[in-house]
Amino acid sequence: MLYDYISVAGDRRKIMVASNFSTTDDLFFSEAEADDMDYGLDSNAVTTASILNATTLNPADLEDLVCPEYSKETEKILEVFAFWLEGVVLCIIAVPGIFGNALSSYILARKSMRNSFNLLLIALAIIDNTYLFGAILESCRKRFRLHTDIHILLFPYFLYPVHMMAMTGSIFMTVAIALERYVAVHYPINYSQVRI
Repeated sequence: MLYDYISVAGDRRKIMVASNFSTTDDLFFSEAEADDMDYGLDSNAVTTASILNATTLNPADLEDLVCPEYSKETEKILEVFAFWLEGVVLCIIAVPGIFGNALSSYILARKSMRNSFNLLLIALAIIDNTYLFGAILESCRKRFRLHTDIHILLFPYFLYPVHMMAMTGSIFMTVAIALERYVAVHYPINYSQVRI
């Protein structure tokens, strides 16, 4: 299946242009034929419709588009590798990570240690624990096949979105900590006067 792009009101959209062609010779058509093709879009909305690579596609290039076929032995090796890496090793790393983040949050939350840097670290630890818990649940579902009907129902609507939000939140918290450290080092006098 080959895809191409057309521009619709300034927005590039991916479309399928060669799904029904029977031979590679059918892939080659003139630019006039390409302009007359129906993309299933309103003609007023199409500002530019060009078939990219339609005139430069060679039959030899199609050999690279074929997906490899794995043997049963290779699939079995990949399944075992995924079980150990995405299942066992992930859980071995995630469980101590959850306990370590909880312990560090408990220590950093003491009254004597309360400052903006430590509060950001606590927020990062909470977000990371959310991500690790989601990773363990996903590992149980995919690799250990330990799932319930509730897990399957919650996965697309709650578990997966929360897992991805935790990953994004962890990235933003890391950036926030870096910005806070920059302010502390670059403006030490102003930083030392801020109290929380």
